[in-house]
Amino acid sequence: MQSPSEFLPTPISGNAHQPEPFSHVFTTLLNHTNNTQLQAEQHMAELEAGQDNLIETVMSIQKASQTMSMLIQVRNHIVEGYHETFNQQV
Repeated sequence: MQSPSEFLPTPISGNAHQPEPFSHVFTTLLNHTNNTQLQAEQHMAELEAGQDNLIETVMSIQKASQTMSMLIQVRNHIVEGYHETFNQQV
């Protein structure tokens, strides 16, 4: 599983290291969100089969909900920035 620190910008140390492109950061965020959704679904299926406990299931569902909310907020900020850039007077 990936930690939230993996989504932070990579510091630049000298000219030899280039920061990760935004597309890579956003793809990582999408993959992390997808993984948490799949884990929550797996926990729910295991709970229905009587193989998982309720606390772990609720925690995985909450984590999936929070990562989806974060992804939606990032998307909204990207769209807002695009609109502001597109509507600028030149």
